Amino acid sequence: MKLSAILESLLFISGEPVKIKRLAKAAGASEAETREALRELRDSHEERRGLRLLIKDGEAELVTHPENAGVVTEYQKSSLDED
Repeated sequence: MKLSAILESLLFISGEPVKIKRLAKAAGASEAETREALRELRDSHEERRGLRLLIKDGEAELVTHPENAGVVTEYQKSSLDED
């Protein structure tokens, strides 16, 4: 499987920022390979998709697209009301 796809899976299940060093170790890749794959993944998410890849301070995180903030916020509120 492609390294960027592995990293996307790891970030998806993490739900929080993950150190690039930790991602590299988990994926069995070098930090340089991991950084390159993360850039590739980030670029692929630049298209009109619901997720973005945020890379900052040696960490990576999947986040929702800013244009979806209103819908996401309303969904979270409504799901709290249903409980």
